[in-house]
Amino acid sequence: MARPDVFSVRHTTVEDYLRPMVHEVKVSRADLLSDLRHAAKRECYRWLSCETYYVFPSGMADPREVPEAFGVWLLNGRVDSGTLELARPALHQPCKLHFMVWMALAKATPVRADDATAQRELSALLGAGFDVQTPATRSQQAAAMVAGYTTMVNVSSVSALFIGLFIIYNSVQISVVRRPVAEASVWVLPYIGSTCSRMKSSMKPRERPDAVASA
Repeated sequence: MARPDVFSVRHTTVEDYLRPMVHEVKVSRADLLSDLRHAAKRECYRWLSCETYYVFPSGMADPREVPEAFGVWLLNGRVDSGTLELARPALHQPCKLHFMVWMALAKATPVRADDATAQRELSALLGAGFDVQTPATRSQQAAAMVAGYTTMVNVSSVSALFIGLFIIYNSVQISVVRRPVAEASVWVLPYIGSTCSRMKSSMKPRERPDAVASA
């Protein structure tokens, strides 16, 4: 039976994004060598997680002594004031938690800490190369991105509406202006090349046939 020192999963509702991880903390070389001699125990750790790490003080062992499938974190200095250094990343493998693991997690008591305190302690341990953020901060960043995208879409929609109205207005104005010109051309074209007398005779009102017959 494997009982890792630290078992962690991501804060998510999607099973594929859980990314379970195991961290084995070793404070002595004898404890580390004891773990390295039990291949079945190491395989249990890998069965429980996507990535498995060994954490031990710097100088206690060479990271090359640990099998390549496992990652190594080195603690430089004291536990309360030192920093953690990633000596080698672990080999990532897909992992879906077994039903019995979910049952064990459901029965376990979660360890909760103040987010600000945990963030400060992790930042101090990891050093300047890492940015530690709480789940609430990530949620706020995502909400801000969605709000900015929504505002941009609304502004684009209003701009498109005004452009459409402008195009329709111009189209109506052009058709209204061109219609009298077209009608005048229809009246002018028949008289091109005609004499004055012919134009005058054509402009005289014609008598209706019924009026001529009555006369």
